Amino acid sequence: MKEFCRFEMEHQLLDCWKVTNDLNDVFEGVVEQNMKRDDVANVLLGMQQLYNLKFEKLWNLFEEGVRNGDIR
Repeated sequence: MKEFCRFEMEHQLLDCWKVTNDLNDVFEGVVEQNMKRDDVANVLLGMQQLYNLKFEKLWNLFEEGVRNGDIR
């Protein structure tokens, strides 16, 4: 595993925060473009899988920082 980098962790935190922007895009698609139910379901399922990966990556980096003593 690579060495802990505080800036990488900050980058990953900000990347995960994009979920609110993505949800707003879905909301706009539903309200303004009348997205079909199946399309909304597919988008949300994809977002769930994507953000599971992002948060898992962030968690692994956090654990590495704790293990190395970089995060106390």
